[in-house]
Amino acid sequence: MSTEEALNIIIHGLKDLVEYAEARDIKIALDITHSQVTNTVNNAIKILERIDSNYFGFNIHTVGRLAILLTEALIANSWSDKIFHTHLLDTKRAQ
Repeated sequence: MSTEEALNIIIHGLKDLVEYAEARDIKIALDITHSQVTNTVNNAIKILERIDSNYFGFNIHTVGRLAILLTEALIANSWSDKIFHTHLLDTKRAQ
């Protein structure tokens, strides 16, 4: 399956989930780091743009290049409110 086909499936499922979340006033945070599709900044932004809900955002592990790039992209586009959860890690201690 192509990346675009996978994105369409992911987005379709997330839209249903977000509709459920909105009805119950809870938020859904997508963890982008454990997927071959969502682990690029461009794909994560595509998902964010197509979901377009205050109840949808990201869980970002604050270690690694992807976390930094996605965080920068979200802040640059005034979407810092889409960072729902982060994990902080002292990389010097983890080595």
